[in-house]
Amino acid sequence: MAKKITKKKVRLTITLIVVLMILFSSLMGTFLSVSAAGGQLFGIQIMDSETSRDIVNFLLDNKLVDQKVLTVFANLLSTTQTAPPVSGDEVQFHFIDVGQADAALIRTAAGNVLIDAGMGASEEQLKAYLDSQGVKDIEYAVFTHPHEDHIGGADMVLAEYNVKNVILPDKTANTVVFERMMDGIEAEGCAVIKAKPDLVFTVGEVTFTVLAPISGDYRDNMNNYSVVVRAEYGATSVLFTGDAETVSEAEMLDRYLLTGKLDCDILKSGHHGSDTSSSKKFLEAVTPDVAVVSVGEGNTHGHPKQEIMSRYESMGIIIYRTDLLGSIVFTTTGGEPVKQ
Repeated sequence: MAKKITKKKVRLTITLIVVLMILFSSLMGTFLSVSAAGGQLFGIQIMDSETSRDIVNFLLDNKLVDQKVLTVFANLLSTTQTAPPVSGDEVQFHFIDVGQADAALIRTAAGNVLIDAGMGASEEQLKAYLDSQGVKDIEYAVFTHPHEDHIGGADMVLAEYNVKNVILPDKTANTVVFERMMDGIEAEGCAVIKAKPDLVFTVGEVTFTVLAPISGDYRDNMNNYSVVVRAEYGATSVLFTGDAETVSEAEMLDRYLLTGKLDCDILKSGHHGSDTSSSKKFLEAVTPDVAVVSVGEGNTHGHPKQEIMSRYESMGIIIYRTDLLGSIVFTTTGGEPVKQ
C-alpha cells in the first residue's frame, strides 16, 4: 500500500533540494541571500544573485519550502562562509542590508572602516555579515549621529570586534541606545575622535575626509549633526552622508563647492532617500553616477520618496536600493568602481 505523501513532506523535500543547491553554490564560490523572515528575504549575503533571490521568494510566498528550516540553514551557512581577503590594490565598499537603517563597510588590505551599525534589532544580521567578510579588527568606526537606526548595533560592534578608533559628532542623546554605545566605547578603550570639518584619516591608500557637521548648532534636528565622510581611492570617490538634511547640504555647498571635495562616483543617499535630503543643488555639485539607498522594505516612513527617486533618474543617477537588492558591494582598484 502506497504511503500518503503530505504537503509537509513535499515542502521539506523541496527545502532540502534548495539547501543542497545553496550548498553547492557556496562550494563553487558563489553566494545567495536566502535568509527569510515573513516570506521576505532580508540580506544575509551568501550569494549576490537577484535571480536566486526571486526564486527563493517565490518558493516562500507559495509555501513550497519550509521557512524555518531554510532560515536556520541560511544563518548557519552565512556564519561559516568567509569571503577571501582583500587583495593588495583592491578596495571594497559594502552597503549592508540592515533594513530601515544604515551600515556600510569599507574593506582594504590595510584594514576596515565601518560607518554606522544599523538597529539593535538587526545587530545579529550585521554581525553575520561582518563575520562573513572576515572582519575582526576595525580601524575606524564612524557613528554618524545618535539615532537608533545608525547606532543601534554599536554596542555589539564594540563588544565583538577590535575597534581602534571611534569618530562621533559633538552631540549626545538621553537614550538607552546612546548610553550603551558610550559604555561600549569605554569598555573597549578605543580612541574617541570628535568629527570636525576637514578632519582627515587614512587606512592604507584610502583617504577619508570629514565634511560635516559644520555649524554644530542644529537645535533638536539630530539628522543635521550627521558626520558626512568622503572616501577617496585613486579615481574612485564615495560620499557617505548619514541622515544629513538640506540645511547641512547647504552648509557643505557654501564651504566646499569650489574645492571639488563634494564630487563623488557613489552617493549614499541621505536619510534613506527622504525628501528632507538630496536637494537639486547638492546633487548638481556632487554629480554622482550612482546613488545607494539604504532602506527597509515596507517601512512606515514611506522611504524612499518618489520625488527623490525621480530627481535621481532625471539627473541620470543610477539607483540601487537595499530593500530590493539586499547588500550592495562595489569594488575598485583605483579606477572606475564596479558593482559586484
